[in-house]
Amino acid sequence: METAATGSDDPPPVKQSSSYGLLPPNMSELRVVLLGNSWCERSSVGNYILGKTVFDTEEEPDHCLKVS
Repeated sequence: METAATGSDDPPPVKQSSSYGLLPPNMSELRVVLLGNSWCERSSVGNYILGKTVFDTEEEPDHCLKVS
């Protein structure tokens, strides 16, 4: 039985980036992606998770939004 040879055909390993080094020691990082068909529902859920109104539920943006 032959095994696959390791060589140039193998893709390079995937690197994961992190911003933990930029955060104060008492804070952790959390990234959330809200999926769904309705902007109103996604923005309402985002506002609920954040505990404040950050996303406008009435007007859908024409680009992605990032909240820090």
